[in-house]
Amino acid sequence: MEGREKEIILELLSKEKGGLTIQEISRLGKMSRFTATIYIHELLGEGKVVERKIGAYRLFKLKEKKS
Repeated sequence: MEGREKEIILELLSKEKGGLTIQEISRLGKMSRFTATIYIHELLGEGKVVERKIGAYRLFKLKEKKS
C-alpha cells in the first residue's frame, strides 16, 4: 500500500501549487498525520517535494522541474 499513499500525496500537491501542510495532506488524502509525515519525508529525500517554512507553518509542494 506504500506506493498508493505516495501517489495520493503527489496528486494532491500537483493540484495545489501554493503547497499544503501535513494536516491538509492528511485530511484531503484521508490518511493519518503520522502516515502523511512518513511519506512526505520519503518524498523530500527522493527530491520530489520541497519544504517551505512560513512562520509556524511548513508547506510542502512539488519540486519544480527545470526546463
